[in-house]
Amino acid sequence: LDKLKKFLNVLPPTTNYNHDTMIQQEAEFRVDEIFFKKKVGNILAGTLLTGTIKEQEKLLLGPIGEFGDFIPVEVQTVQRYRVPSRIVRAGQTAALSIGNLETNEKLRKGMVLVSSKVQPKACKEFEAEIYLLFHANKISPGFQATIHVGNVCQTAKIIKMDKVYNLFFHLFLILN
Repeated sequence: LDKLKKFLNVLPPTTNYNHDTMIQQEAEFRVDEIFFKKKVGNILAGTLLTGTIKEQEKLLLGPIGEFGDFIPVEVQTVQRYRVPSRIVRAGQTAALSIGNLETNEKLRKGMVLVSSKVQPKACKEFEAEIYLLFHANKISPGFQATIHVGNVCQTAKIIKMDKVYNLFFHLFLILN
């Protein structure tokens, strides 16, 4: 058992994760939780996937509303593990204070904070190719399934299907 542990410890990582490359990309912060404090305003907790975020940095938050708009916000303060910090880097978790927003739309888990250079766009329809392991009933247009992308769980409805090829489906899905 000891030899097995030693062997597993010397194996190289299976991912092709290059931290320096991730930090050099534009910021993309995935929102996992949202808090509100009277004196501070909105606080977004989550993970920075790429780039860096500093205090006083201007970013875009979204998608918001029926049309999936992204609104400009300014990061007022950064905290890591409840300790004030000036910067958060790719791969780190943090809580970012963005103050009070001038929108009536509700903030929710699954939103992202991104650099304005990214020019983000939200979508309600997308194409997917899936591999079906097992399903007891027939799958056809109109069938609703749960899509898991990152930290988001969303119901989607199949609106169009191409032919079935060895349990592969080419689907056109619309998010509910």
